[in-house]
Amino acid sequence: MPVPRLEACLVGSTVRDVTIGFLHTADVHVGTFTRLVDELSPETATGHVVDATLLADAQVRGVVDGDLRDRLIVRLEESARGSDVVVCTCSTISGAAEGLAGVIGTPFVRVDRPMAERAIATGSSIALVAVLRSTIGPTTALLSQAADARGVQLSISPIVCEDAWQHFQSGRIDDYLCAVAAAVDGIDFEVDAVVLAQASMAPASQLTHISAPVFSSPRPPSRPHSHSLGGQTDRCHPVRIKVTWRLDQIPVSPSPGHGSF
Repeated sequence: MPVPRLEACLVGSTVRDVTIGFLHTADVHVGTFTRLVDELSPETATGHVVDATLLADAQVRGVVDGDLRDRLIVRLEESARGSDVVVCTCSTISGAAEGLAGVIGTPFVRVDRPMAERAIATGSSIALVAVLRSTIGPTTALLSQAADARGVQLSISPIVCEDAWQHFQSGRIDDYLCAVAAAVDGIDFEVDAVVLAQASMAPASQLTHISAPVFSSPRPPSRPHSHSLGGQTDRCHPVRIKVTWRLDQIPVSPSPGHGSF
């Protein structure tokens, strides 16, 4: 099965007689992606493997070392059993997983690749917003690949708001999404597009008021002032969010596939 058929599923086209094996690093994504596939392609079957330790250890170690690589292969093989294609929904480990795709013998897609390609098609100046520093490296490498493919000279401004992640870990999802939206709306410089680095951040795109389009995976981008999450465009109370790390317009030259971040 050609990989683009899966990407079509993730952006809204129907894919029939296909089973997608998802690899997640948080339980919450099982429901999220099951509902998404049911909505976009109800005849597509899904399977899910969850291993939160992959992300936790990658955060601590700062690299996908030999131990993590071996464990990742095991989880990818589990995801591939009975599946026509494997999708990794964790941006931190997706680059390493993509590099190991040949081991499992099943087509592989990282869930954020279509997002990166759409963002680069919009322009060369990108604000990359994340709630984990470990995500910045792999997503920067992905955006760089997409820019190279289009011959675009890329400029990325990474923004990390780690305070938001604490809400996610505590199960306060509304607070988490509002904090992400506040970080986006706090961008005080001109960009062509905003990229939300992690799939869990996607609903926050519907809560922002920034003029630039906000890209997230696996949904298509949120356009300026087109937000309609349950009709509650202003459901967030004023939020004070601390940006813990920001570096404007970094040069982009990471080597993809090495799993470092």
